[in-house]
Amino acid sequence: MNHSIEKKLLLLQFCTRVGVKLITTGSIPGIPPTGITLHIPFVAIVNIRGDRLYHEHITWDQATVLRQLGLLPEYLPFPYEVRGYEGKKLEVKVPVAGMETARKLQDQRSVESNTLIIPPQASLREVKSSRDI
Repeated sequence: MNHSIEKKLLLLQFCTRVGVKLITTGSIPGIPPTGITLHIPFVAIVNIRGDRLYHEHITWDQATVLRQLGLLPEYLPFPYEVRGYEGKKLEVKVPVAGMETARKLQDQRSVESNTLIIPPQASLREVKSSRDI
């Protein structure tokens, strides 16, 4: 768990392993049971006033969860015109990691850094029609 404290505001980063064997509510709404164990990184912002907990906010990257479940593909259709690709059907690489996000939080050296930071043109690919194959 990583944490920092500044003027009674506590920022926590932690990772948990969740078995999605039951119907879940809240964290993965509308997703039926899968039997897949997820590794989910969380961030908690905790505000303390005096000696009391005043406020806390816990969040996670929903895209990381969907990628681990296999519900978020690596590429998605890109419906906009791009100079140099006029009239072509394109897909864009989605800048989302799955299990790697949790591994990176647990051990910063376990996964290479900044692999999702790529030039925009490098994230595009042309969709080949079935007759081109």
